[in-house]
Amino acid sequence: MHRYNTRFCLQHTANIAIHQHEQLYKDPLLDTFLQSHDIHPIADPTCFQSLSTNNITSLDIKDTLHYGEMLKDNDRQLFKKDMCCEVTDLLSTGIVTVVPCSEVPSWVTPLFAIWSFRRKRAPDWSILKHKARLCPHGGMQVEGVNYWHTYAPVVSWRTVRLSLILSLLSGLKSRQVDYVSAYTQAPLDCKLYMNIPPGFIVKNGTLEFTSASTRGNGTEYLLRLNKNVYGLKQAGNNWFTELRGFLLQLGFSQSSHDPCLFIRYDCLVIIYVDDCLFFAITDLILDTLINNLKAKFNLTSQGDVGAFLGIDIQRTSNGKLELVQTGLINKIISFAGLESESNEHKTPATTILHADSTGPPREHHWNYRAAIGMLNYLSTSTRPDIAFTVHQCARFSSAPRRLHETSVCCIVRYLKGTKTKGYILNPSSTRTLDCYVDADFAGLWSKEIASDTISVKS
Repeated sequence: MHRYNTRFCLQHTANIAIHQHEQLYKDPLLDTFLQSHDIHPIADPTCFQSLSTNNITSLDIKDTLHYGEMLKDNDRQLFKKDMCCEVTDLLSTGIVTVVPCSEVPSWVTPLFAIWSFRRKRAPDWSILKHKARLCPHGGMQVEGVNYWHTYAPVVSWRTVRLSLILSLLSGLKSRQVDYVSAYTQAPLDCKLYMNIPPGFIVKNGTLEFTSASTRGNGTEYLLRLNKNVYGLKQAGNNWFTELRGFLLQLGFSQSSHDPCLFIRYDCLVIIYVDDCLFFAITDLILDTLINNLKAKFNLTSQGDVGAFLGIDIQRTSNGKLELVQTGLINKIISFAGLESESNEHKTPATTILHADSTGPPREHHWNYRAAIGMLNYLSTSTRPDIAFTVHQCARFSSAPRRLHETSVCCIVRYLKGTKTKGYILNPSSTRTLDCYVDADFAGLWSKEIASDTISVKS
């Protein structure tokens, strides 16, 4: 299904309206959306709410595709193959059941069936698998009728780093576990139905693949959802509640500082949706715990902690841990169009940034905010050495000029020369408190208005 997120459409259309309005109607999908929602880029003031200038770009959706994009993609056959595997798994495990429409109450509104496709990558950015996920359209759900609670926490990187440091100081053993189709392993809290997905028809009471461009006999049959599935508003909450309850039964206590950290006298558990890290004194404790979890959940043990949330965790020859994100750095370099450039910088910063409202405009067309988003994630996870410069660039995301664009390129050139470097964990067993002071004082005094509170930071 071709769908545009409304907020993106407003941003995208306003950028084009301001800078390249003549190109707007070259996109037939966008044209259809605007007409159906009665949005006029120039006349509608909503289009001008929160935009940066001169940063027109296409969506970076090369790895996450919707149904129409998959049909045009070069590796669509690999996605189609996984579509069949996905439907087979859903039926064989009883997650969904094919039912005639005559058995469904007349007051029930079935949810649309939506295909979501993604290339899953390793930290080095190599493709691990082509994943097809069949989801109900959660946007059709009604609060208080077929969903109630939606919040599900995710672990803080401070908690992950602290656990890794404790494992070094105390010599803890570690394990990494991935739950197979995690959300479907939690119970569903209400009755829901979904349409027959595109590309399949019902034959002899089961779903059969016909053509990825075909919509089957969805008016005669529906899919009854028997378990929690991806796409539902409450799916994340249901899964976390189920896993949390079982860990509490095994004697763990939930941390009051991070709800995704569970502590027992002999073990630590970190949860990030369907990925878990375990730390314990002995391998026997870890093996026993994982076997207990296997009795309840379908999971795969991936051995010692190696790659977590796109970060490669490497153990060095001298016993340290290094956290690197070479894949993300390569993606940032490609995003900024600097793959073929040989110029590399020794430091991430060039000069103290200021608004530069009268300076020259941007020259490149990559999305400034998207670049800042990737750099910000990189700085907070494995590269704190770029944190200050990224923060300075982020201050001007609403109206970036050539000065700010140049500073971002400087960061990228610095990363290009240090792409294999990362956060090194080498804790000391002695109890000391190290304090470092970054005193900027009047560093921005001559660059900005003196009465502005952001011009002087200490």
